[in-house]
Amino acid sequence: MSAVATHPETPAPAGRMSREVLRELSRPRTPVDRLRAGATTAAATGIGVALLMAAAIAAVRSTEPTGSTLHYTLPDGTKVQEEILQAPGGLISFVADTGLRSGTTLAAVLLVLPFVALALQAARVGSLALEREAALLTLAGAAPADLRRVRVRRTASAFALGGMLAGPAYLVAWLVLGLAPPYGSRLLPAPEPWLGLAWLGVVLALAAAGAVLGTWSSARRGSGPLAARARAEAPSRLHVVLPVVAAIGLFPVFAVPGLSGVLSFALLLAELLLLLWAAGAASARRAARGTSTRPRRTRPLRVGFLHPRDPAAAVLAAAQRAGNPRAVAAAAGVLFLCGFSFGVEAAFLAFFGTEPVDSHDVAFYVTGVALAAAVAAVAILVALAALALSLTDHLLGARRAVASTDALGADTTRLVAVQARALTATALPAMTAGIVLGGLLYGTLTLGATVDALRWLPASILLVAALNAAAVVLACRVLARALAGRVRAAAALENLRTP
Repeated sequence: MSAVATHPETPAPAGRMSREVLRELSRPRTPVDRLRAGATTAAATGIGVALLMAAAIAAVRSTEPTGSTLHYTLPDGTKVQEEILQAPGGLISFVADTGLRSGTTLAAVLLVLPFVALALQAARVGSLALEREAALLTLAGAAPADLRRVRVRRTASAFALGGMLAGPAYLVAWLVLGLAPPYGSRLLPAPEPWLGLAWLGVVLALAAAGAVLGTWSSARRGSGPLAARARAEAPSRLHVVLPVVAAIGLFPVFAVPGLSGVLSFALLLAELLLLLWAAGAASARRAARGTSTRPRRTRPLRVGFLHPRDPAAAVLAAAQRAGNPRAVAAAAGVLFLCGFSFGVEAAFLAFFGTEPVDSHDVAFYVTGVALAAAVAAVAILVALAALALSLTDHLLGARRAVASTDALGADTTRLVAVQARALTATALPAMTAGIVLGGLLYGTLTLGATVDALRWLPASILLVAALNAAAVVLACRVLARALAGRVRAAAALENLRTP
């Protein structure tokens, strides 16, 4: 037998893409690719920072005496005197106190959710171009495994880069929240050596999550130019109704006297998981309804309020939202949870406006409400950014129709106003429903014995809802203008020649 010499530059066998080609195809080359990679990296960075914050807060230990003692008697009659400790480092009471630390940790963990929604949407930016690229590669001889490797490498590298940037971003957050505030008002403890290992774990976890997301997107998109997408069956309506009913049924448990902090934490987490379950099921139902090929009865388009000076904007915005059912439902679910937290704050506002409270307690609760509002505001902005990316990506997918609309007289400014209208039509109902439900449920359970506070609860809910509506409308307009470049790209006249 004679040995056959192999040249080092021998091309890869058929169906197996070489590393050089894989690296080149995975590299961002177009503005859409760079936007996808940048948005995915930013979302992964946000996830990593939120996880590091949660880990740092959860690891705080109370070792510094406060000068106060706690006296109680055991069931056998033994009297116990216990010294109350708090965490050192000038941390705020919500982090320093053992009983409040779990709630602050939960807030940091929940901040992961909007960034996850942003990452999922960012990975789908330019989906039409990705499908065309996959079709061309398949016609050129690429195997389904090669296409999967390209998608996995893209998402995994973006997530891994976001994880690596999470460490420096956390240090910046610590400088702003843990070092700059005065003593006794710091939100983050000083970084410790073990946090480096946690950072490494975050990088590895995000890289693995990116690989899973790439594999999942490959399974959904199919393999060939003529391959049909895999479509899951829509979940039944019970998956939406039962979690909501269960969440409402768990609420009276919070009014049980003597409820421990651990049990309260577990109940709150269960409430949020049930609401997320309902939001996810609603999102899947809307997506399946929008993509199903089965014959169904035609339903009128819900356009909402028609502005007398521009009724066409409402019609176009409603059509655009109908074309993005999954993104709209996911953003609405996150915004509903944010509105729910603002409803709880409305109940606190009604209580403090009618009941005499010590000045120290007022400062304590006002600080807690401000922190919760800040976390909810960040979540709202991230959720709106994810929805704005989806809406503008839908425009690019239908750029010929958008260019035709622009050629018929709808200029770019008007199309940007349509984006703002679509964002507002999604955000306002979800947030208002969350504020009303959260305010009424929490208010009636906690203020039931306080007649004056309960009497002022509707006015407090209305005030909070009005302030949130004004802020959300402003944020939607700012986000729509920030993505005006994508609208102009979709409305370019050369897109009239797009097949």
